[in-house]
Amino acid sequence: MDIPFTVKARPDTGLWNAKIAIWLFLASEVMLFGGLFSAYIFLRIGSDTPWPTHVLDIKLGFLNTLILIASSITVLQAWLSLKMRNYGRYVVYMVITLVLAVVFLGIKLTEYGTKFHHYGVRLQDGSILEGHLPEGYHVKFTDVKKITLALKAGETGLFDLSLTNPGSDANFLGFATEGGSLSATDENGKTVTLDASTISKVVGENRAEALRMIEKRAAAKHVIDTFDQAQNKEGDTRLQEAVAFLKDPKNVVKAEVVFNLAKPVKFSIPPAKLASYDGSKALFRDGTIIEGHLEDDTMHLEADKVDLRRLIPESEDNLKHAFDAAMKADAWRILGSEWQDAFAKHKDEFLRKNGNTKTVLADADRMREAFTMSLEVKEGASGSTPPHATSAGANKIEAGAASEEHKASAKHGGAEPEVAIKKSDISFYSNFTPKYHNYYAIYFALTSLHGLHIIGGAIVLGYFLLFGRKLYEKDPEHMANRVEVGGLFWHFVDVVWMILFPVLYLM
Repeated sequence: MDIPFTVKARPDTGLWNAKIAIWLFLASEVMLFGGLFSAYIFLRIGSDTPWPTHVLDIKLGFLNTLILIASSITVLQAWLSLKMRNYGRYVVYMVITLVLAVVFLGIKLTEYGTKFHHYGVRLQDGSILEGHLPEGYHVKFTDVKKITLALKAGETGLFDLSLTNPGSDANFLGFATEGGSLSATDENGKTVTLDASTISKVVGENRAEALRMIEKRAAAKHVIDTFDQAQNKEGDTRLQEAVAFLKDPKNVVKAEVVFNLAKPVKFSIPPAKLASYDGSKALFRDGTIIEGHLEDDTMHLEADKVDLRRLIPESEDNLKHAFDAAMKADAWRILGSEWQDAFAKHKDEFLRKNGNTKTVLADADRMREAFTMSLEVKEGASGSTPPHATSAGANKIEAGAASEEHKASAKHGGAEPEVAIKKSDISFYSNFTPKYHNYYAIYFALTSLHGLHIIGGAIVLGYFLLFGRKLYEKDPEHMANRVEVGGLFWHFVDVVWMILFPVLYLM
């Protein structure tokens, strides 16, 4: 069956069917992205915290812009080649289009990777340190000799002993840093090796035992509740036996399984996996408890930026007073006095150039320039070179190898000082994902949706490339119309990026 108006235009619209369909579809896409761009505008206008600006790599964004512009040209050339009945040239241009699409997605994935490995740490006073966690943030326990598996009660009143899942990353097995197996003795003195199969077996046995004990205790309570003293026959000891059963300390529902380790073990645990901990115990979110000695709960951050904008009171309109508040930030206690002195020099230079004016505090970009500073260890001839501040426009503080400790700890690219931040100093921390700020939520939503459109368009164009020969030989004009429809979608995707680039990267 031939479908009408696949090549010739409809008399009522002057367009063939597929072209009408693609324009209707693109209209719905405009509404989709229009809503998301509107959400970005309202989130930015209504933000009660400093909005991240210029945090994306403009060079990568501009490169991807050039790539998509080039792909729009090549997909147009592919269509023109079909119109001129040159199938070989069509194949060349379509291959180039698809290669450019892959390169675009590769650059975008690289950019995503930098966000997942870059962290922001908000301190208790609101100041922020940004940087990298080369080894992650882990709470470290040593001399762990005892592990308790919690067997929690379920909503039905029965004890659910399946909460400890040996295969999940919430279980303690994934964080023991001693190599090999964990040798331990259970409550009965039996030697066991703590692994997934052993724990599953122990959990199953204890579940069955707990269910039996629940039934026995329920039966004893039923005897007590229903026993009729008036009809009690002489020699009936059921009541006494039930009371004695419940009072016996052995007849309780076991709520835990304890393992004593044959040798002390070290643990390195991400804080997100813990419900709580103190100097001697750590409670996992699945109820597991380990007992040992808390060795370290500090975050070792390779800091590359300090952001003090949150410290400025909303009612503050005096630039000098705002800088005075920034000079008292908790960040300087962690970074050290040398970095604070370098910021003071920058502050004096900024005030000299800008004067005591409130226009800086009303301008987001000027606020960022004044109160957000990059940190860089400048390798010098000696470890005692005094720190100095660069010009305000450079938005950077450099220290000339401020101390041997900083110099030795500059691991990430050899330029970032490593600082230790105590848990008590941390209010919140996260990598640069939607959890960190609304900006990253809308950034990932917009760019990932755009990336899915790139993938969808590439699949369609790839289909025409791989399986279009037969249709071209049968009806070259029909084939050209199909590629034109795919090209229109591709141009729309490129136009969306032309809006995304300035909004997310430049503004």
